[in-house]
Amino acid sequence: MALNNAHEGYEYQDLLTCYFILKEINNENEATFSVDRKEFKEDIIDDLTISNSSGSFKKQIKYSNETVGHVLAKDDLSNDS
Repeated sequence: MALNNAHEGYEYQDLLTCYFILKEINNENEATFSVDRKEFKEDIIDDLTISNSSGSFKKQIKYSNETVGHVLAKDDLSNDS
């Protein structure tokens, strides 16, 4: 069952990654994308990096279908759980 939940998270991440890429295309921005790549060893914001003429923007995508009403907090990004 846990693996199915992981797959749901990957699907959610893939859909949001596509959304951000299509948004850049729709806005006719020349951009480069880095997906699931750390820029340095301790990099925790590595799901998507978008670089365009306005700058570089990092996205970390979190998914859970078990925590209704959960508000993203620092601990969500700073520990393994």
